[in-house]
Amino acid sequence: MGGGWICASKDLRRLRRDPVAVAVWIGIPVFILLLVYFVFGRRDPKPQGRLLIADEDGTILTALMASAFQREPLGQYSASRRSSAGRATGRWRAGRQRRC
Repeated sequence: MGGGWICASKDLRRLRRDPVAVAVWIGIPVFILLLVYFVFGRRDPKPQGRLLIADEDGTILTALMASAFQREPLGQYSASRRSSAGRATGRWRAGRQRRC
């Protein structure tokens, strides 16, 4: 038991001589925690994506893919629409120009 107290007192003396190290050791994780909190907030993030499906051939594969993106759980995170290839390309270009 005496050896444990000797080691603890040695560590406490070392910490008392260098309080900046203790502040940095505690401050960096607290800073990162606050940064993440302010960036993301308290609510659950829900990403929202848009998927334009150009069904040119009308096969069952494209119908299955479209229905997969409309059902749960992918339906929560994406909004899918069927359209022609020209219209989908126009909507995509218009969306890119708005963001830039």
